[in-house]
Amino acid sequence: MHDEAIADLLGGDDNDPAALRILAGWHAEDGQVPAQLAVWRRLAARAEATQDAALLREARLRVRALVMLVGPADPAARPVEPEPFRRFLAILAKRGG
Repeated sequence: MHDEAIADLLGGDDNDPAALRILAGWHAEDGQVPAQLAVWRRLAARAEATQDAALLREARLRVRALVMLVGPADPAARPVEPEPFRRFLAILAKRGG
């Protein structure tokens, strides 16, 4: 059931910061730091779009901390080959994440 709940939240609406926080927490519990980082980046993007200063501060702080933990596993932080990276982004776009 846990995996199904995560799938539901991944496919959900980016307009619900509470649901995204829950999803980030579940990724943390599962030791999925790169996935947790992706969720906090989604929250940061949402906060910028809605001009939510408090959420933006929180999201940026968590993103900075998680980037340190993820290190080289973070595809956004290091150069990669363009074509595989485009495919990766296409997959994320289809999933909404």
